[in-house]
Amino acid sequence: MKTIGRVSLYERVWTEPKRDVARSFGVTYGRLSRLCRRNDIPTPAQGFWNRSPEDRAALKKPLPSPEQDWEIAVEPSAGHVPDDRPAKQRGIPIPEKVTRWHPLIRQTRHVLKDCSHDDYGRFRPGAGCLDILVTKSSRQRAYRAMDTLLKECESRGWSVRVTDSQRPRTIVTVEGGEVAIAIEELVEREDRKLTKAERQDPKWRWAPYCFQRYPRYVRGRFVLKTDWSSDNGRRAWREGGRFSLEYVLKQFIEGLESAGISRREADERAAKAEEERRKRDAERWEQEKAEMREAELVERLLADAESWAKSRTLRDYIGARIKNWRAKGVNTGKRSEAARWVAWASKQADCLDPLVPTGPLPGARSRPKASTRSWRRSGVVMHRMNDRCRGARYPGHFR
Repeated sequence: MKTIGRVSLYERVWTEPKRDVARSFGVTYGRLSRLCRRNDIPTPAQGFWNRSPEDRAALKKPLPSPEQDWEIAVEPSAGHVPDDRPAKQRGIPIPEKVTRWHPLIRQTRHVLKDCSHDDYGRFRPGAGCLDILVTKSSRQRAYRAMDTLLKECESRGWSVRVTDSQRPRTIVTVEGGEVAIAIEELVEREDRKLTKAERQDPKWRWAPYCFQRYPRYVRGRFVLKTDWSSDNGRRAWREGGRFSLEYVLKQFIEGLESAGISRREADERAAKAEEERRKRDAERWEQEKAEMREAELVERLLADAESWAKSRTLRDYIGARIKNWRAKGVNTGKRSEAARWVAWASKQADCLDPLVPTGPLPGARSRPKASTRSWRRSGVVMHRMNDRCRGARYPGHFR
């Protein structure tokens, strides 16, 4: 059995959660509540420890008759063993006064004071500044919250940096994945009832939920954001109600870790997909080049066969011409005009024949080249200038 003074028990239940106090005495939560009621000791309401320190100080109830102090016997509950483990941390504590700021906070304090404001009086962060969007009255509290957040990230081995751009971003490298974080002051709306004149106005009658009906205010409550979703798809953690900033900060750290892991996995999947795409493109390009080379060889083969057929036809024609001259008694000697023509025609046939290893003669028509049909089939566009335009540009060349 343990004993404790009435005033001491009152201070104890208002400085730490009642469940932790009951665990330290080895009693249940209900027995401690009954002891407080019997001894006229007020206790915090539900959700008290999720509020900010300022709200907790305002909600603290005074002790009736504080001069009356007596000893209270606390008998352990049957079958309940006192738990000597430290109380569970309900959040990441934010100090009321910071003696040594984080280097990025010092840089932000220097830059943010000269930045412009938005429609609600919040500072727009400039180049080299953390992604903080708050008003002047909430600026110091945002600095302390962000300072705690940055130090907690670095204590876990996560690196933090600020991008150099007109709209800066605070990047945290978590488990190999880069996640952008930001802290903003919430813009909340306040409902109001329409006046009699507004209810009679057709504009308000047919649009009762338009934007002008709800005035917007900033009340000093923060929201922590990320640009990548955590495992449960969450991107924003808001302060307010029973969720204090310390509790929100702890939940944000846990969500940031899962977001970093999912971002790293997404980047790995994207890199793998990009590598596979490049590999497929390279294989397709090699296949297209092989098809283009094969088509060019086929076109060259057909062109050589056509040239060989032309050369054979030309040789048959030369033989027939010689027979005709001999039948007519034309002189076909070495120095005759017919002999010179036969030599010239034979050389032209040799130029067309791909089986004869002779080069083209001056003034002779070269062997026809492969057509561009295979290039067109492969997707290569061959631009040709119109003959009429070329003739107009270079007169006399293409007549």
